[in-house]
Amino acid sequence: MNLEITTDTPLYRVAVHCVIFGFPQNKLSLLVVDQNDGMLGFPQCVMKRQESLDETAIDLLNGVTEAQGHFLKQVCTFVEYGSEALKQDASVHVVYFSLFPPSVEIKEVMGQTMKWVDLQTDAFTARQREIILWARNKLKRRISVEPVAFRLLPELFTLSRLQSLYEQIVGMPIDKRNFRKRVNEMRFIERTEMIDKTSSKRGAYLFRFNEKAYLKSRTEFKL
Repeated sequence: MNLEITTDTPLYRVAVHCVIFGFPQNKLSLLVVDQNDGMLGFPQCVMKRQESLDETAIDLLNGVTEAQGHFLKQVCTFVEYGSEALKQDASVHVVYFSLFPPSVEIKEVMGQTMKWVDLQTDAFTARQREIILWARNKLKRRISVEPVAFRLLPELFTLSRLQSLYEQIVGMPIDKRNFRKRVNEMRFIERTEMIDKTSSKRGAYLFRFNEKAYLKSRTEFKL
């Protein structure tokens, strides 16, 4: 089949955006570009020739941090037109979401400052809030069946911090007794002999997620 391109055929520019979640200071946050006009933006770049969408998204994250092994999942795709009269202005926007651990070091993106902000900040546009909702819902579905939430935590963490993270992602309180019961059923969430005393004199045991044990385990992840 021959594809005929005429003056009426829309010419699309493909842009990749990334909604980056983090958990700095025990607060579910987003890493955004400060646009110096009171508005915020998601890190983004234009798809290059001979490059896949995933490759473009990975290049984008490599421009934000030198950390490797990015977690990356596609959220949605939408089309925008500059005007109805000039459809050559059409652009396709592909949105991904990623998860950054607390230890990650952030670089400037083309001289633009990056910063962590609350998900509910008023500086987001209506479209951005819609995208955040889509990304958060994707994350919410995944954390109950896959151990992806541990990517937002340091190597060692307390159960209170783990529960707080889950509560902030799902947007509601979780019963402490039932949550800890489910954690204890998963042998790949290991308690260490180290104690965290930053929140109380008595302190709390520090845990770690053992990825190798999880991959070998036949236990279904359900938290």
